[in-house]
Amino acid sequence: MGEWGILLGLAFLVGMDGTALGQFMLSRPLITGVLAGAATGDVGLGAAVGALVELYHLPAIPVGGGRYPEPGPATVVGVFAAQLAGGTGMAAAAPGAGALASVLQLNPAGAVPLGVFFALAFSLLGGWLQEASRAWTPRWLPDARTTRVRRRLQLAQWGGVLLAGVRGLVIAALGMAIAQGLVPNLEPWPLSHRATWLLLLLAGCLPLGSLLAVLGGVRRLGAWAAGGLVIGLIVGVVA
Repeated sequence: MGEWGILLGLAFLVGMDGTALGQFMLSRPLITGVLAGAATGDVGLGAAVGALVELYHLPAIPVGGGRYPEPGPATVVGVFAAQLAGGTGMAAAAPGAGALASVLQLNPAGAVPLGVFFALAFSLLGGWLQEASRAWTPRWLPDARTTRVRRRLQLAQWGGVLLAGVRGLVIAALGMAIAQGLVPNLEPWPLSHRATWLLLLLAGCLPLGSLLAVLGGVRRLGAWAAGGLVIGLIVGVVA
């Protein structure tokens, strides 16, 4: 129950952080994944799930009135599901192995891909609930003919913020309950360690390609993107 309480509290916090209050980037999948991993006692697993989910959500920019996936609370669900699937933290790393090498030695056992799947599925649910919840806030706006305009405006403002947190909590509670009932009964993951990571990384490249197009295209930013990827890999291996 203690772990559930921490994770639900985290989901409430990142639900508000997404767009309603603060926007301190805690709701980004990588950050949420690390925090959820710390709550479950497996920071490496949380970082792995969060980093992969981050790849999928980088092109989704939360602006305007359109529907977009909500990754923060969903990442909490993903890390919880991955932990249930047998995430055992870091495998015994070779002496002197870098941070990236240590993370890649996580025992997949279906844990990481299952966590990513749960996170992506519930991020779509979060996007739908976000759109539905926003339909409620205009009902709290004051009537121009009333004299309690200030109080009604405060109700609309803080009610919307609270509703964002409650939405995150509900998504996490529903997802964690489904994961707890479903994950222990799943068949063993059929792919090898190497094939699992290759599949996850190749799938993550698809949304990155669309992000590159949004930012200016391959001709304009291709060299910068390739250089950043190489530098990131070198730093990750050496660190």
